[in-house]
Amino acid sequence: MESFLWEAAEALLLGGILAVGLLPLVRFLRARNGSPGRRIGAADIALAVLLAGVGVVLAGVARPRPDLELAAAVPAQNLRDGFRSSTVCRSCHPGEYASWHASYHRTMTQAAVPESVVGRFDGTRLQARGRLLELARRDDQFWARVTAAPAAAAGFPADWNRVVMTTGSHHFQVYWLETPDGGFVQLPWLYNIDDSRWIPCADSFLQPDSTDADLSWSACSMCHTTDWQPRRNNGVYEFGVAEMGISCEACHGPGEEHVRANRNPARRYSLQRDGSDRRDPTIINPKRETQKVSAEICGQCHSFHQPRDDERAVTGGATFRAGQRLRDHFTPGILPGGAWSDGVVRVGGREYSAMSTSSCYTEGSMTCLSCHSMHDSDPSDQLIARLEGNPSCVQCHAREGEDIEAHTHHPEESRGSECINCHMPFTAYALFSALRNHHIDSPRAERRAVSDRPNACNLCHLDKTLSWSGRYLAQWYGQEEAADLDEDERNVAASLLWLLEGDAVQRVILAWHMGWKPAQAASGDTWMAPYLSHLLRDPYAAVRKIAYRSLRTLPGYENFPYDFIDPPGKRNLRYQLALNRWKQLPVGADEPLAAALLLDGARQLREEEVKRLLSRR
Repeated sequence: MESFLWEAAEALLLGGILAVGLLPLVRFLRARNGSPGRRIGAADIALAVLLAGVGVVLAGVARPRPDLELAAAVPAQNLRDGFRSSTVCRSCHPGEYASWHASYHRTMTQAAVPESVVGRFDGTRLQARGRLLELARRDDQFWARVTAAPAAAAGFPADWNRVVMTTGSHHFQVYWLETPDGGFVQLPWLYNIDDSRWIPCADSFLQPDSTDADLSWSACSMCHTTDWQPRRNNGVYEFGVAEMGISCEACHGPGEEHVRANRNPARRYSLQRDGSDRRDPTIINPKRETQKVSAEICGQCHSFHQPRDDERAVTGGATFRAGQRLRDHFTPGILPGGAWSDGVVRVGGREYSAMSTSSCYTEGSMTCLSCHSMHDSDPSDQLIARLEGNPSCVQCHAREGEDIEAHTHHPEESRGSECINCHMPFTAYALFSALRNHHIDSPRAERRAVSDRPNACNLCHLDKTLSWSGRYLAQWYGQEEAADLDEDERNVAASLLWLLEGDAVQRVILAWHMGWKPAQAASGDTWMAPYLSHLLRDPYAAVRKIAYRSLRTLPGYENFPYDFIDPPGKRNLRYQLALNRWKQLPVGADEPLAAALLLDGARQLREEEVKRLLSRR
């Protein structure tokens, strides 16, 4: 009803403007026809209004009609509990609205329209795990058909069905069909935006090839929409949201009171005249809240937790509002495999869970906004523009910043003198990448039995052993050397121990670092090919994908052909070709042939040692 009233008012306003504008035309036409009189009469006004009405009608016909079928399929907008939507924020906060509108938060969940769909729906046929997926575009609509035996078991609707919704817009985009009971089912393939290709959803996760990975809309929507509102009514799902993406009110709380109070311009002026730091009690601003309140606003999505009341979450949806405490709504807990043996998070997207265990947070004043900003940053990583690099750390650690080389023992301009490379290295995995897990500490070269988390030193110096790193950490920082390292930890490069013996997270992180330019510069890159070649037949698709990406950065492999989702036989053949290519490459004058790299003086791989370590994976 509200939308109809706005459209009616818009039509009346347009009609009035057209009528006034058409009056000179009517007078001109009368003059040409020899009509007497110079004044505008009632007949002139009537004719102008008639012409204006015709114009409004024609404009309405030309205007694109709303897609009522799609609107009925996606979650309905329901502004409950004081939510007003981001459109209301725009008039008073145009700059903030524009920066949010350009972010990937806004486009996290969208209706499937041409402006939002990234994947190619061009008649493509895809097959994986016994399912055949066909994709098509019909005008501005996107359609899919999933066939083969497992399709029905997975809940896919029969025949062609319209794609109604998307999740993601930065690296991956997932697509959803509506099910007959009103729910949503995920297409078994997603679009990998970075590579401009479709891949099976299961192969986008760090899991064995034998595992499937159909996502649940309910599992995604609590963090990928604003005020998620699920309900089951007479056996039919009904979903409501305040907004489809992650909107202003997800971080600032419901805005109804704020909008009502600030209709008064005198109040707005009084809040601003004393400076922009004055807090408005009618709205939550993470920059002006306490440390914990501010950080937990991000933590509502970027952490490991479960709703305290599962039944209420399923039947009523999100209960947390910005400004509240997470502990009142969620129970913390890390999923199996989601942390290293020392409890540090190793899964991307859980940055609050990692940061909140760091002394910079527990003993200092650090929050997410110490480094990140929604409104003053590049949308890709949302690092505050003026604080990229060491300035984000030395704003608190000024003494170390005064003489960075004295602290790091690396040249000031080197990557070894970048604070986060040592204190927040890439030890988490998500989205085909190693990520900084946001737990901040100092590197330690401990026994793998004590901590299976790779340390920063050996993630850059890939050709060195744990004992090598331990000696320098003891010499430079007074750490106690690990006296009980085993023979392999003393004599074999730590990178190879993690890569050959390690679990999937260790393997994928080491494979990523072998393609990281700072690590290649510190370690040399001519010895890495045989180890990355081994990972081309890894049982985890994500490990194979990253190993291949790193392999292509090495000399002689720039155009090496391989596909990480090829059948096993073809992948094994590519592994042999990759290994043979390395054996045929000329030996560089400065190529390391160290025993720690399991190479002999003739540049031959010590195969028995490699097999021994692989057998202990």
